Amino acid sequence: MKRIVLLFVFLAAAIGVELQANPGESKQIAALVMKAALSVWDSIEANPVPVAVALGTFLLTVIFYKVKGKSLRESVEVAATRVMVVSVPPTAGTGEAASCPRPFGARNRMPATRSRRSPTRSGPSRIGGRPRPRRLPTSKESGRRRP
Repeated sequence: MKRIVLLFVFLAAAIGVELQANPGESKQIAALVMKAALSVWDSIEANPVPVAVALGTFLLTVIFYKVKGKSLRESVEVAATRVMVVSVPPTAGTGEAASCPRPFGARNRMPATRSRRSPTRSGPSRIGGRPRPRRLPTSKESGRRRP
């Protein structure tokens, strides 16, 4: 815990030094960060379900492992490794989906047709993708000729 506090104190001091040394560049960086944060917040407001599900799952996992007798640190560690935010595609007819010619999830599939056999491979001699072993003549058969 002390390390985390020291890290935040160090980062705050570094940011303060940077603000004093280069105020113009710092304002530009702050504007970019603010623009990115607003973009993220707008996407969360537009579709809060994935974030709400991830947050709820995280809290339930922490509570579950805490009730099982794990420490808070272990509970958070387990919950953090199990939670993953997956974005849900927008519904058809709105936003990006309206400009998409195919619905999301549609695959580019070829029609089901018979595959052409290669002229070098004959069908019956290939079983299961392996060539059929050739039978060598035995000593009795080697002297005889077939008509």
